[in-house]
Amino acid sequence: MGIDAHILIRGVSRSIVTDEWLKEKSWAICEAIGAKSFFISDGLRSEEFKKASDAWHAAFNAHPLHAEYEAARSSERKAGLFSSDEKSRALADRIRADVGQYKLEELRTAIQRVGERYREEGDPAPGTHYSDDGPVEIVAEPDECLLQLSIWGRYYGPGYERGDILKYCAMAEWLEQNIQGCEVWYGGDSSDVEIKRFDSAYREELRKHLYTQEGRDYFKHDSWVGEKKCIPAPCGLCPGGKYRGSQFGSGSNGMYAAFGCAGCGKNVKTNDGGVSWTEHKDA
Repeated sequence: MGIDAHILIRGVSRSIVTDEWLKEKSWAICEAIGAKSFFISDGLRSEEFKKASDAWHAAFNAHPLHAEYEAARSSERKAGLFSSDEKSRALADRIRADVGQYKLEELRTAIQRVGERYREEGDPAPGTHYSDDGPVEIVAEPDECLLQLSIWGRYYGPGYERGDILKYCAMAEWLEQNIQGCEVWYGGDSSDVEIKRFDSAYREELRKHLYTQEGRDYFKHDSWVGEKKCIPAPCGLCPGGKYRGSQFGSGSNGMYAAFGCAGCGKNVKTNDGGVSWTEHKDA
């Protein structure tokens, strides 16, 4: 599991944070930074989505074949079976043919109140509490609404040089310019990465780290290549006639490996220990 980036927005008055305000600001930051940088979806508001989702699952669970489906799934899990032709999958398809396919989506904006999604009974009101996987907890001031960016990306920092820190810096600068008086905080969804104020000094510190020889150390895992040391052939942009890319995947007892080349921007993979290489389109 990787560490996802978190950007928290503090100092925003609860009185101005309406659904329409969130839509307006979210649209604007998507226009400036790019919609693909965020988890966003066009769908039902949270309350409507939950009602519709609960109703669909209730219908699925009440179907006459549901007990047989659950028994088949339990048996397959115990046996370690997860293939596409499992009995449980076939039963689920028959149930969905009667109750309908699950096509519900929840409305998700690029900027949202903290704690607005995945709510459970007893949770604090949206916008009032922020916490990560560790001990960090931030409680909003009486008139403050805690907001967060719905970022599509991994965390970046010394020791975990993975995410697009330049884009995160741009997001912070956009927020400071377009939400008057706000504070931007940055961290990850792990107790090892504590969120803290993402001001100009901290942004400059992270940018300077990116520009050093260690700026992408996360991807320099030479030990991953295993005993066979399977490495792709150099591209025409690799200096010195040697492959200069970095490995980001391995497995299957050394038969699988995946590399990315910063020079040409291509990702490649092998499933046969380096005998052949193909483009890694999913990376």
